[in-house]
Amino acid sequence: MARAPIVRNRIVAYLDEISPQGATYVELAREAYDLDDPTATQTSAVRRVVAKLVAEGIAERVGRVGNPEGTHTRAGSKGYANPLPMEIRSAKD
Repeated sequence: MARAPIVRNRIVAYLDEISPQGATYVELAREAYDLDDPTATQTSAVRRVVAKLVAEGIAERVGRVGNPEGTHTRAGSKGYANPLPMEIRSAKD
């Protein structure tokens, strides 16, 4: 997992850069991986990094913001809304 420190450093730098504003996991994944559409695996990796940053007191979860981005549909059932995105910001503020 050689990219993990790079991803972590990019997330910390980006949160400091946009502070006091926050960002969602997807926005952080876009920035960390320099992609317009990060994969679910990349977004999941960002979630794990953010969890460590929160535990270290470097970042904080602000809460759910915005509108759900689409719906999920399971076979044989109705669709349901995605949860609202979680906003993350630097804990330095």
